[in-house]
Amino acid sequence: MRRLVSVPIVMAILFVGARSSAAPSFQIVSDRFLWTSANLVETHFQEKTPEKGKDEGPPLPLGLFSFQNHFERHGTPPPMEFLMPLNPGPSSFAEMKKDHILFKKTERKIPLHPGRMPEGATPAQPYLLPLPEMNRVAVVYPYYLFQDKEDRFVTKVYSDEGVLLSTYDSLPTHVLRDNPALLVSPERSGCCESFKWTIRFYHLRQNSVSSYGCPEGFCGDVLFTRLGPGGPLFIAQETVGKLSEIGVSLQTNLYVVGKEGDLLASGKILFALRQPHGEKRMAESLQPYSISNLLSVDPLPGGRSFVLRFGLEGNRAALRLDATYQGMTPCVVFARPKDPFFLQGGPDLRINETSMGTLPLLLILEPGEYIFSSSSGRKVDEKFLRWNIEADQVNIVTVE
Repeated sequence: MRRLVSVPIVMAILFVGARSSAAPSFQIVSDRFLWTSANLVETHFQEKTPEKGKDEGPPLPLGLFSFQNHFERHGTPPPMEFLMPLNPGPSSFAEMKKDHILFKKTERKIPLHPGRMPEGATPAQPYLLPLPEMNRVAVVYPYYLFQDKEDRFVTKVYSDEGVLLSTYDSLPTHVLRDNPALLVSPERSGCCESFKWTIRFYHLRQNSVSSYGCPEGFCGDVLFTRLGPGGPLFIAQETVGKLSEIGVSLQTNLYVVGKEGDLLASGKILFALRQPHGEKRMAESLQPYSISNLLSVDPLPGGRSFVLRFGLEGNRAALRLDATYQGMTPCVVFARPKDPFFLQGGPDLRINETSMGTLPLLLILEPGEYIFSSSSGRKVDEKFLRWNIEADQVNIVTVE
C-alpha cells in the first residue's frame, strides 16, 4: 500500500552509485543505488548461437513480451499460448437449478450460497465453470463492490460427487496447457493510482493458492511467460516509486514457477535514482537488469538455477539466479517536506537520533520501526513518531 505520513524523518551515510548484494542499514542516495539479492550473482555474458541443423535465428528477446513493451508496439497484451482459457458452461457432473446445484453421480443437492461476502457486496448470478479433466466443477459467485468499481468473485470447487474441496476469493481464468491440475489467473485490476497486477496459481491437487503481486498504485511493467516448451514459468514484476522533486525507484521481483505451481527460484533487484523530475524510462535505461532490457532466462542443470541475460537495449550483463531468496530486502523511502517552499532545501531530519541531512531526501533503510523527528536551525521539533518502514513497498514520508 502507499505509505503517506506527515512526520519528521532523517537518514545516514552518503551513497554514490555502487552495486551491493548486502542490504544497507542506513543510506542517503545522492546519485544511484543498485542492490541485488544475495542469490543473484553477476556472471559472464555469453552470446547465444543457433543450434546446429536449425535454420531459425535466435529466439525473440523476452523483454519484448512484457506487458508494457508489447502493448506499446502492438496495442494488445502479449500472447500467453502456454495457457488455455476456462469458459463457463454446462458440466457433465453437475446441473445448476434455481436455488441449488444437483450433482448427477450422487444426486446430491448443494444450496447456492457463496458464504460470507464483504459488507456492501451486491451479488450477481452464479454460474458453473467445468473442470472435466480433473473430475471437478467450480461454482462462481460474482459480486460487485461499489468502492472498487469492478467485479469480485467467490469460487467454490467441488468433486464430481458434490464434495466441497476448495473455496477461493478470486476467479481462476486459465489452465496450464499441459497440467489440468494447475489453474492460473493473470489478473490486471484497477487503473491509475489503484492499478495492480496479481498472478495466481490454484493448485487443485493441494487445494491451495499461491500469488505474486505488486503494491496497488505502484505496479510497473510485468512479464509472464514460459521458458521453452514444457519448461517452467517465469514472472518478472516491477514496483515503481516516483516523486518529481526527489527521483525514481524501481524494484524488480523475479520468480520461476514449476509446472506443478511450485516456486523453483526467486530473486530481487532494487534500483534508486536521485534525479529531480526523473522518469521511469530514465531509470530503466540506467538500470542494466530492467525487464525491458531482458534477453533470455536459461535453465542450468538441476532445475533450480538460471542465467538471466540482459542487453536488449544496449547494456549487456548477466546474472545467475540460484534457488529462492529468503533474506531481508532494503526499503526505499522518499522523504519530502510538507511545505512546498522547502522543496529545494527543507529542515534537517533525524532518524533514531541520527542526523541525516536536509530535505528532500531519497533514503534506503532496513525494514523495521523507526523514530522520526526534524529540526529547522534554531528550534528542534519535539514531536516524535514511531513509524514502520516496510519492504517491497514504496514508503513516502511527508515531514512537517
